[in-house]
Amino acid sequence: TWRATTGNGNPANYVNNAYQGFQEDGSPTTPFRTIRNALPCTIGTGTLVIRSGDYPEGTLQLTKQMQLTAELGPVRIH
Repeated sequence: TWRATTGNGNPANYVNNAYQGFQEDGSPTTPFRTIRNALPCTIGTGTLVIRSGDYPEGTLQLTKQMQLTAELGPVRIH
């Protein structure tokens, strides 16, 4: 679908590894569960708003300029 390939169409995509819903579109109410899924859906120079928590993502490669913002506490990406 459009949302699966381009995110939510906003300059910010949200990530929350505690989200339990079925649909992930990067919005605040249906965020991506992993940073890996959010990266390709974030528009260049966009923002990833990452809910506090532990994200065992392995190696991630950022291929475009973007801002990473921690929300509601520290974020650990490893």
